[in-house]
Amino acid sequence: MSVPARVVVVDDERLALSGLESMLTCAGLDVVATARDGWTGVSAVRDHDPDVVVLDLVMPGCDGLAMLLLLRHLGFGVPCLVLTKHDEDHRLLPVMAAGARGFLRKDTDGQEVAAAVLALRAGHVVLSPSAVERLARLAANGATQPCPPLRVAVELKSRRYEISPWSEPALQALTQRQLDVLELVVAGRSNQEIAERLNISVATAKSHVSSVLGKLRLRRRAQIVALFAGVGDDPPQQMADALGAAGPRPVPDEPVRDLRM
Repeated sequence: MSVPARVVVVDDERLALSGLESMLTCAGLDVVATARDGWTGVSAVRDHDPDVVVLDLVMPGCDGLAMLLLLRHLGFGVPCLVLTKHDEDHRLLPVMAAGARGFLRKDTDGQEVAAAVLALRAGHVVLSPSAVERLARLAANGATQPCPPLRVAVELKSRRYEISPWSEPALQALTQRQLDVLELVVAGRSNQEIAERLNISVATAKSHVSSVLGKLRLRRRAQIVALFAGVGDDPPQQMADALGAAGPRPVPDEPVRDLRM
């Protein structure tokens, strides 16, 4: 009798996480751990040594791409199957370059997902038909994608920070006032202090903070600080040490994305 594949499932949405766990278990797979963000997912991989990781792509804090890069950076060779609602070209190439071995949409039939997990455990690559078509088209057009950086440098006013590469496009959507508020939140300022510094009401400061959280797909202001620290909430210390991520800090001079323009 074959040993069931051991699986770690990572998804920030409770219902999706529960559904995936139930679906894979019913298919005869052994879900050894679940997690709701990339940092906890990496901890689960370290603690449970799964055969395959099934993960969502868009998550607050440490997202799916960041988790893939962390696993690669820390030397874990576990094959990863990405399930996502988002399968645009600009997401597919970085994910595959970061080491994903599978890429399927979340609306894929449960039996197909289970079969994909077994295929990954056997050393195969599994892509949805649409992903295969897009990769073929991109290859025909000469598109290439190097492995994304673990973090990229961005500049807010006079300071430079390192963040997850997929958080950068969301920052571009912030207004100048929201960028001002963002930097004050990163500095640990309260709504009252933000209001006093920017000469606005506390209610307006609170509204700006809520808008920033929404655009960055985060839930709590502490996650904003974590984003600019390059770590998630309460990260395992040994992983933070491995990444050199002790907290929000300036980074050495290098090409940066200036978000003030």
